[in-house]
Amino acid sequence: MPDSNYPKISADETFRETVAHGSSEYPFNYYYEDIWVFELHTIDWHWHSEVEIILVEKRDSVSSGRQQTVCAA
Repeated sequence: MPDSNYPKISADETFRETVAHGSSEYPFNYYYEDIWVFELHTIDWHWHSEVEIILVEKRDSVSSGRQQTVCAA
């Protein structure tokens, strides 16, 4: 059973994230996420209409979406 203390992405049955990012007038928000505090060191697959930009500061990263996988070392 997963530890409930891990941060989670809240999503509906279509995996659409249910948290609004910014507002309709200014659809932007900034988050600092430390992947090492997430369960299994991953962020669950999800989607939303807002653009998401990910900056990897340390270590290796693999990001997948729309039949494309990007690796950063």
